Amino acid sequence: VISGDPVTEKKTDSPNVSGSRGQASIYPLKDEFSPEESITIFFDNPDASEGDWIGIFDATVGIFEGTVASEPLAWLYTCGGKSDCETSPPSGEVRFPSSSIIVGHMRAFLLRKGNSPFKTIQSSRQFEVLSAIHDLPTTLQGGHLSKGVCFDISTRHEVEVRSLGIHCDATAPVELEVYTKEGTFKDHEENESAWNEVFRETVVCQGLNALTVLSEPVFSPV
Repeated sequence: VISGDPVTEKKTDSPNVSGSRGQASIYPLKDEFSPEESITIFFDNPDASEGDWIGIFDATVGIFEGTVASEPLAWLYTCGGKSDCETSPPSGEVRFPSSSIIVGHMRAFLLRKGNSPFKTIQSSRQFEVLSAIHDLPTTLQGGHLSKGVCFDISTRHEVEVRSLGIHCDATAPVELEVYTKEGTFKDHEENESAWNEVFRETVVCQGLNALTVLSEPVFSPV
């Protein structure tokens, strides 16, 4: 049973999926959502009933005799919140915060109020919540790396950098410096006071097309 959820004291029979006033439908705004955007789901529910709700489930969820027994990954009433609607709308949209959905392939279900297994009115096509982009944009400043390589790391949670990898042509020792700062590097490329030095060592590069890795104990986590 969902906590604080669309459940009644006793189960009642639900109308047929097709209903008497037209076919119900439910579909995502698009097929892919990035981690930082809301998941928007549209629905048409001609035979709307009090307590109808929308749940997000893993795409592999099983459906048995028009019901879903699994708990949803996220849910909202069709009026858009978690407080029971006075009247369930016959159509509309709901938006799930990105923080409420895990990464992966999902489906949205339009469901009747009741205990598990939940009575299915209609289900959507599959859509995907993408993982965060891990490629770091790199900007070269000053020409020929005279000011080094700058990049931003954008995350929704605190992270700890435990190692770095660099490419350098030479196989001779090279003096390497690493700096960090809060916020973006942009407009601070020449502002030395904005940066904190976290690493300064002479490093033996592995040569062209070979990654030179800096890790513990040489490189301390930051």
